[in-house]
Amino acid sequence: MRSLFIACLACCITALAIGETRKTSQEKKPRPAKNQTPNPSEGRIEGLGGVFIYTKNPAVLAAWYRDKLGIELEYNKEEGVFVYLFNQRNIDNPELKTFTVFSILPAKGDLEPTRNQYMINFRVDDLDKFRERLREKQVHVEKSKEYNYGRFIWIRDLEGNPIEIWQPK
Repeated sequence: MRSLFIACLACCITALAIGETRKTSQEKKPRPAKNQTPNPSEGRIEGLGGVFIYTKNPAVLAAWYRDKLGIELEYNKEEGVFVYLFNQRNIDNPELKTFTVFSILPAKGDLEPTRNQYMINFRVDDLDKFRERLREKQVHVEKSKEYNYGRFIWIRDLEGNPIEIWQPK
């Protein structure tokens, strides 16, 4: 589990570091058409590797995500972090299993952000049912909006971190 976590963390740091480079290269080079597999040696970002929340009290925040949103984070005693893996399959190669890491970590060390600079987006299958579950758990929905690509609501966790809940059309 430790090597998996470290690999995921390194992947996310690399993805953040090359973000500006990718923007420049995208302007010069057109993206592949949908359903067309690009050359895997292009060194491109393929998706979200993970979301890492730094907090002064990881256990309390992990309990909030469990109790309010139903995400059961597993405690890794060796690393002192809470981790959940969202399993998925690669759209171009359905046999290839992938995952996105969701982790809550102690707020210490070189990578600790100075303030919250992110928003988590969770995809749901039924926004109305999920909203009802939030209401039952006394989670305030700040706003909601519908677009041609899906419906959204916005909430905050107990530390004020923004969370976007999305149901695709």
